Amino acid sequence: MKSVPFSKLCPGGNPTILVTGPVDPSDIPGISARLMNPLHVFAEQVGVVRLSITPHLQMMGGEFCVNATRCAAFWLALQNRLLWNGTFWQGEITVSGATGSIDLAVSGDAKTLHSALGGISQGRENTAGEKQEYGSLAPDSGEMPALLYCAARMPCDVSSDGERAGATLDVVEDGAVLVSLSGISHLLLDKRAHNMPADWKNSTRAWRKKVGIHTLPASGVIWYEADQTRTRIYPAVYVRDTDCEHMETACGSASLALALVLKNAAGLGMDVSLAADAFGACGLNVTQPSGENLTIFLETSPLTNGFGKNSQHGIYLPPAAWVSGPVRLVAEGIAYL
Repeated sequence: MKSVPFSKLCPGGNPTILVTGPVDPSDIPGISARLMNPLHVFAEQVGVVRLSITPHLQMMGGEFCVNATRCAAFWLALQNRLLWNGTFWQGEITVSGATGSIDLAVSGDAKTLHSALGGISQGRENTAGEKQEYGSLAPDSGEMPALLYCAARMPCDVSSDGERAGATLDVVEDGAVLVSLSGISHLLLDKRAHNMPADWKNSTRAWRKKVGIHTLPASGVIWYEADQTRTRIYPAVYVRDTDCEHMETACGSASLALALVLKNAAGLGMDVSLAADAFGACGLNVTQPSGENLTIFLETSPLTNGFGKNSQHGIYLPPAAWVSGPVRLVAEGIAYL
């Protein structure tokens, strides 16, 4: 019998297991499949996190996952590996499927965090102070917080040296847009043009082959609704190395993909009507199947008046975007395999 330490967290849905002890990389897919099983710990995804000079998160299929990264931010906060800047806790992590490090932000208060991220996304630096000492988020009682608001910063454009892949948006057909991000690609389907069938797995399999994403380490087929009253996603995400697909209860990268699509509705020739303040300092709220919201803040590029350096045909590619929302600690302990 093999034992592994783990933490189970819920980032606005999308139950995630973080294995927090050493694991041979070749064993990650098998261990993940066992842990995700409904007769075991059960989750929608698994990642292995390790502490080093810059902590690293290795996902079960080598993919990139925003929500798992936000879960890792929670765990790093409990390990006293984040720095207090006067407004929120911050740090960085490397993640499979992503080039370079990912910035993290954590707070116990959503309003405070989102106000700061809104300012940063609009080009205003956090003025609360310089980074300070590492410290613990736990109160004096020593009890761990059950809920924190955690954000991860996703690069979206292409770096000047061309080493960092960015986002691309391609119209497949009416109501269907393929969004390719670093580490994962999503096909966005407008539910008004493409109904979500009861037999969704056959549908997603056909769509993935049609647009050529079926061989990628991770990909999603995302049905969405967007109008002046709500923005909602229904994400089906497939991971190649574990050969598993879930109709996930939340998806951070799909929420970001939808934000990019809606921001570029005009340039993509789409007829999407959103409230005028949908993209503002308050960010864009995307409702998940769980009923929770994830908030997306698209950053402004000061060099190009808001458009990424490699934008074409009026496509908006922000330098980066923050994905933020609640993360709940569900369980910690030892799993037996």
